[in-house]
Amino acid sequence: MKRLIIVHGWGGGASRDWMPWLTEKSEKLGYQTLCPDFPHTDQPTIEEWVSFLSRIVGKPDANSYFVGHSIGCQTILRYLETIDTPIGGTIFVAGWFNLENMADAEEERIARPWLKTPIDVSKIKSVLPKSTLIISTNDPCGAFEENKAKFTELGTKIVVVPNAGHLTAEDGYQQIPVVIDELQNFLMPGNLKNRLKEEGFANVFDWHDNPGTKYAEHAHRGKVSFYVLRGAVTFSGDIEITVSAGERFDVPMGIKHSAIVGSDGCDWVVGEEIKGDS
Repeated sequence: MKRLIIVHGWGGGASRDWMPWLTEKSEKLGYQTLCPDFPHTDQPTIEEWVSFLSRIVGKPDANSYFVGHSIGCQTILRYLETIDTPIGGTIFVAGWFNLENMADAEEERIARPWLKTPIDVSKIKSVLPKSTLIISTNDPCGAFEENKAKFTELGTKIVVVPNAGHLTAEDGYQQIPVVIDELQNFLMPGNLKNRLKEEGFANVFDWHDNPGTKYAEHAHRGKVSFYVLRGAVTFSGDIEITVSAGERFDVPMGIKHSAIVGSDGCDWVVGEEIKGDS
């Protein structure tokens, strides 16, 4: 099962900003989601936060995904320097390598190690196959172009949100829908449709079902493949299985089955060996 670990920002917490919203939404996408309160949030240190994140993650793997906010992005980057196993991907919200416009000497003191301790971009790239930076044009942390450039070195996709501040609740962001869009993109391999066509499916298309949609018992004249992007569906009959977000299920020719869509609805990619057979 895919896991999502959310790392809040400096002075933040699991119950603040858009963290509760993202926790709920990502679980509906099929991620097992962890959103812990990091220690000493008002005085974060690299050693304590990276160590804490490492304990939360346990054993990383290709099903491990991350979303970070602000200094949470730095924490994820520095954690990735410590591992050798590629993860699934990361979304960086208001991420930075450099900060400007700090409020006072105490803030500068806390930030100094995060700014001055080098980050090994090459090492991170070796374990980070895909990532997205969501950044605002008027982030008060400044260094907009510099931060974009540094994340680009990681091969990170850049999503610019106009005039969104630091993307916090104070800036009006208790929800950030683009984060969900990017998590959905992570669930669906970019070459999925091409792969289905290469496998011999004559018709490949997107499909949406509303919550509770029911399909009466039927069978297909050829094989049909379903890849669930969001939500879940339960098959019954000659096959008994629930397919959730991020999972693929192929229904063989002639197998009788019915289906019911879960309470959150379902977005699919469908492949038909025979056009119109699903």
